[in-house]
Amino acid sequence: MSPARWFFVLSLATIVGCVHPLSRRFEADTGCSNVTSRERLGAGLYEVRGCGRRVRYVCAERMCVREREERPTTVVQTAAPTPPPAAEGPPEGVHTGRAEDGRQGVRLVLRDGSTTVIFIGVPADHRGTVRMEARDRSNRPIDQCDHYGLLTARSEVQVPTGSPRVSVEVLQQIRERLVAFDVCGRRLRVNNTKLAHITAFLARFDDIAANVSTGAGVSEGGEVGEGGDEARIRARIAERSAAVLVCLGGEGGAISARWDGSGAVELTVRGQEASSPVHGCVRAAVGELRATGDEPGELLHPVAP
Repeated sequence: MSPARWFFVLSLATIVGCVHPLSRRFEADTGCSNVTSRERLGAGLYEVRGCGRRVRYVCAERMCVREREERPTTVVQTAAPTPPPAAEGPPEGVHTGRAEDGRQGVRLVLRDGSTTVIFIGVPADHRGTVRMEARDRSNRPIDQCDHYGLLTARSEVQVPTGSPRVSVEVLQQIRERLVAFDVCGRRLRVNNTKLAHITAFLARFDDIAANVSTGAGVSEGGEVGEGGDEARIRARIAERSAAVLVCLGGEGGAISARWDGSGAVELTVRGQEASSPVHGCVRAAVGELRATGDEPGELLHPVAP
């Protein structure tokens, strides 16, 4: 069989393996077993409809993550139909998900007015690399994209375009010196906010990869594990202090951790408003945590530059 035909067969297998389980996933998420349509929107984005509900999923590396649900609205037809709005696409930041077989993945979304750059990592499938994607303002893959590059002030790391994958080690090494991504002839500049997202993404990828390789430390689902909950939570925050400092703009701060009898641990930054994006950045940098004890608790941990 020719290489081109092998590529077609493998691509088809990936699509079929991802789309067909969406009916079961949609039924589990919505309680609706009457799926009326499954539409592939491109770049791993699928939309499933049924029972008057519409749910979007992002699929990558044989894993699908629920992105959002949209309620269809009734449109009154006028003399001049209004064209449908462009797809909004996933929000900027770090997003984690888990496949039905338990594999965990993490996605990084970086956006500006016209370009979106996405990194997707599934350590169980690819421990040393993450996939890179580029989309336009309508959240569609950019056609005929023949160049992916990571730019620093003095050099450029080029990424193969056939199946663009970036070395996690290289991304970690040049992270602090990144000034922009060059994709398909477009530049997406890296500011402090985007650098914080990149740092949090790499930290979360490392967390998942550590669980895959050793099964020690943070257990499946982010559980703190044996030993004192407070000591282990402090150890995790201290371990991720470099990434946390990026979220705090390089300045020190105090991280508050609270957990209830269910084991859920909530991290916040002392002195920040409830709506501040810094909280989400810190949570992504530290990773998901769960306490093992039955008693609620609270602690305040300083992070210094």
